[in-house]
Amino acid sequence: MNPRLRVVVADDHPVILGGLVAMLESAPGIRVVASAGDGSALVRVVGEHEPDVVVTDLRMPGTGGADAARQISRLPSPPSVLVLTTYDSPGDVLSAFEAGASGYLLKAAQPQEIIAAVRAVARGERAISPAVAKRLAESSDYEQLTARELQVLTLMRSGGTNSAIGDELGIGAATVKTYVQRIFDKLGVRDRTSAVAEGIRQGLLR
Repeated sequence: MNPRLRVVVADDHPVILGGLVAMLESAPGIRVVASAGDGSALVRVVGEHEPDVVVTDLRMPGTGGADAARQISRLPSPPSVLVLTTYDSPGDVLSAFEAGASGYLLKAAQPQEIIAAVRAVARGERAISPAVAKRLAESSDYEQLTARELQVLTLMRSGGTNSAIGDELGIGAATVKTYVQRIFDKLGVRDRTSAVAEGIRQGLLR
């Protein structure tokens, strides 16, 4: 028999978390080895249990799913990360994949779709909800900014300076400045406040 996939699940809503654990535990070949209610706890239990797959919400108190995925991707033997969320904006999707996620599903997905996605990312494949894929394909804004530019824009929204953004992304402040100028040019704005406002208007940020 093939060994069962070891999975860690994270969500800040206890009812949703319990339902996900029960659903995955009922699937043949899957075992939930731990759960977490926020990103910090998720990173900790992943280090303790070394799972094959992480299923995580995107927005949680403190450390969110994308930040947790970024930290998890730096582990010596990182698991595959499947984001399961209610948010489908291009900015959210790209931030998750940029952080190291292998899959992105909406919580409206059917149980069999979630289970199939867990198995797919465990095999090293990419999994994405059809609704999310359709929105990305239809969005000219998604094509307008690169994944890195969207990541910089997201950090700009948090008020990060070029140096702070560079530290977060592991690049120099001068490089961040170049990305910021590209964002201004592509969005047709002249300052950070306008860039963030335009990003929100276009659905790149929420």
